[in-house]
This record gives sequence, C-alpha cells and structure tokens, in this order.
Amino acid sequence: MIVPMKKISILVSEKERTGFLSKLRGAGALHVKHIKEPEHHELTFIEEKFSNIERLVYILGPYKEKTPYIKLVCEEKLLEDFDRINDIYDDRQQLLSVISDIEKKVEWFEPWGEFNPKDIAAFKRKGLFVKLYRVKSGEYRKLKKKETVFLINKKEGYEYIAFLTLDKEKSLGFE
Repeated sequence: MIVPMKKISILVSEKERTGFLSKLRGAGALHVKHIKEPEHHELTFIEEKFSNIERLVYILGPYKEKTPYIKLVCEEKLLEDFDRINDIYDDRQQLLSVISDIEKKVEWFEPWGEFNPKDIAAFKRKGLFVKLYRVKSGEYRKLKKKETVFLINKKEGYEYIAFLTLDKEKSLGFE
C-alpha cells in the first residue's frame, strides 16, 4: 500500500546523522528530496537503489538467522523483486495487525468461558438476544432484581454477566 509522504524537518547531531538516516531508510520512512536537483540522473538512480537495498535489508533481516542455507542472491535479482517483496511485507504487516485485533477480541471474551457463537446466533434467530457485559463488582446484585441477568464469572474486581432480552435494542448501558 502506498501512502503519501509528509515533509518534516528533523534535528540530529552530526555524529548520529548517518545512523539515523539509515534507520529511517530501513523502515521505509525516508525519501531524500534534494532542494536543488542533481544534474545527473545517475545520482538519483543510485540513491533510490541504495534506499531500496536498505529497505530490503530491513525487511529480510529477521530471516537471516532462521535461514542460513539461503544462497546469496545477486543485487540485480533482489532489486527486480523489490516491489514484490515490499508489497508482501506490507501485506504481512496488515495481516499481523488483523491478527492482533482478533486476539484482543478473543481475550475480551475469555472471562465468559467457552461458548459457541452459533448458539447465540440461534437464540437471536428465535428472538432471544444474549448480551455480554463486564460490570464492577456489586452491580450484578442490583441488576438481577430488575433484569434477566446471569453471573458468569468474577475476576479482578469485575463481574461478567449475560443479559437476556427479547428487545434487540435494549441495553444495560455497560461495557
């Protein structure tokens, strides 16, 4: 995925400049644009090539130790595959983000124990809505007097409850 870059100014000591620029290039977060364009297109081509190589080193670096049997690939072949490798890396990062989001959702449901979401969907088709809430300790006692709620679990100052209702829109107003 290509995202438009933003222009920023960064102050770095002369001593740390080279290392800092390398890290930014490696992360794909830097594109050098000259105030005065060089006269030879070769300079721009070489800088772009160097930037691409640094990006590839950053992307492929974690696999260096895992795959020591990989033959050395010539620079030209690597650069030919740069766009494909970069796209695969970006896709991988997006998928890791999706996985992280799913893991967070699964973690949120853990206090309620194991249940089959298909069972809840079946109740929904029959007009019974099951809503899960995490409330502060003591809230369940108040709620059970006026609503159809069931205590599922108590953990770390919270009560995990299931609320059953025939009204799809009805809510207890909790998390």
